[in-house]
Amino acid sequence: MSTSLDKLPGMRFIGLFGLACAIAVPGCAPRHGTTFIGPLPPNGARFKILHSPDVGLRGGSSRAGEEYEYQGDFGKFKLETRGAGLKIDGRDYGELQPGADVVIDARREEIKVTVNGMERTPVEKARD
Repeated sequence: MSTSLDKLPGMRFIGLFGLACAIAVPGCAPRHGTTFIGPLPPNGARFKILHSPDVGLRGGSSRAGEEYEYQGDFGKFKLETRGAGLKIDGRDYGELQPGADVVIDARREEIKVTVNGMERTPVEKARD
């Protein structure tokens, strides 16, 4: 089987050399890490955490009981779910609907949270 690179002398070498350079050159690799968690009980929420490549899940725990709990330590922030509730660094991000897709972008200075494609900010507590 002949390819267009076989018909031109040296083109196969140049093509392979170019591919090797594209793979080996710094900056071609992903500039962030991705960690997937879930689906978590009871509602099947799935989490995608974007973080710098040198940071990832440092430890996590889950506990089934009256309400299912998950806690994950990402160094830059701590993730906690209890039942359908979501907290990041102790800040309440509200309830998650069944099957929610949550993206936490921790590559930024301020963590950005989206749930089902909509940005979510911490819930403000009413002051007495």
